[in-house]
Amino acid sequence: MDKHIEPLPLPDITNLLSSQTTCESDWSVLDISTDSRSISTPNCLYVALRGTSFDGHDFVAQAFQKGAAAAVVSQRVEGVDGLQIVVPDTLLALGTLAKFYRSLFKIPVVGVTGSAGKTSTKEMIAAALRPFLNIQVNKASYNNEIGVPLTLFGIDRNTQAAVLEMGMRGIGQIEYLCNIATPNIGVITNIGMSHIELLKSRENIAIAKSELLASLGTNGVAIINADSDFAEFLKGRSPSTVITYGTSPSADFQITELRYINNKDTAFKVNDVDIYLNATGDHHAMNAAAACAVASALGYSVSEIAGNLRNFRSVEQRGTVIRTKDDIIVLDDTYNAAPDSFRSALQTLSIVGANRRKVAILGEMRELGEKSSEAHAYVGQIVSERNIDILITVGGDARCISEAANSLPESHKYHFECADDAALKAADLVHPSDIVLVKGSRAMQMEKIVARLERGLEDLA
Repeated sequence: MDKHIEPLPLPDITNLLSSQTTCESDWSVLDISTDSRSISTPNCLYVALRGTSFDGHDFVAQAFQKGAAAAVVSQRVEGVDGLQIVVPDTLLALGTLAKFYRSLFKIPVVGVTGSAGKTSTKEMIAAALRPFLNIQVNKASYNNEIGVPLTLFGIDRNTQAAVLEMGMRGIGQIEYLCNIATPNIGVITNIGMSHIELLKSRENIAIAKSELLASLGTNGVAIINADSDFAEFLKGRSPSTVITYGTSPSADFQITELRYINNKDTAFKVNDVDIYLNATGDHHAMNAAAACAVASALGYSVSEIAGNLRNFRSVEQRGTVIRTKDDIIVLDDTYNAAPDSFRSALQTLSIVGANRRKVAILGEMRELGEKSSEAHAYVGQIVSERNIDILITVGGDARCISEAANSLPESHKYHFECADDAALKAADLVHPSDIVLVKGSRAMQMEKIVARLERGLEDLA
């Protein structure tokens, strides 16, 4: 991925990143790339990253062949002509360069994190602000130590604000991203069980997420979910002004009169202002209230941004609605899964599918450690409460969902060890005019089931 950037003199980049390399070129870099295939300009700086299954150093020669001005490397690649800027760690160098580049722009940056709903909240905030401001946001889930720097390189002289989703898998990772992006406003959506295998407790997850609030200093604005059982804990860890949102009467931006129109659109009020969304579920109302809080911190009233929220659309693979030629409605929520996001997805299935047979195809959740059985059983209890007609579970620990879904007769439950097997049986289990939720952790490859359903039942028979 490469980004057009404001000109950065190559000697300045060299001085910033490396004491081992000197540069007398008068060139300026206009693009940053971590993928040699994307280089299309001689004004590009190639950063050779290493991953678990690739090494960008193997493609330094290709980068220069495509015209790169220089390459950032952790060890010189022999036999390659071109300026190589040698650094101890190319990933850290990418972050250092992004931090410097971000410092050139005096714009507000909104950081968004949480156990679930980060991407949708980021997009909701962007929808609220776009009619007023030129906004830079992460593409897809570019929310880690690579994606956040690459997103920052998308800022230019016309950018008026940035909204950045920030993910983490451990203590210190949000702090690292904040050190690069220096947000002024921080939003924490919720504290759930995602990554609890690594962090061991929700309290530790809250500590890790609260690194965003600590980074704001005394002049920032912290935006916290008032309905969260960690709300008071998070308030205590914020040195800055705190604004809350939610259904709680104590919330600064309070959701009231929540309802659904035609089993689809979500309607509600935030501080007595009517808001309508082309999306279904209580969680979207929460995301919208967070967006109202962010807009307020930037000087816009709820009344000013309420109409803008109509432009929000569900993000691909996060509740995307697909209608097949068999009149099946597929809710594609296959990007990832956690107990809280399962609760939201099952609510959407229940609302949208009020007049249809409801099929839930639910894959295993990962990274839950010793909490796995408990978390999957929790999802099963929600299935029981939502009047689901057919339950299909995929993956070993997902059996606990089925076992806890005791309102369903055993004849309405099916289990498969992998998504491939479930996809092969889709034609037998799903009928025309059904509504089908497909959801599970990314590693479960539940998108294969969605793809099979999109092809049509006749093609699957």
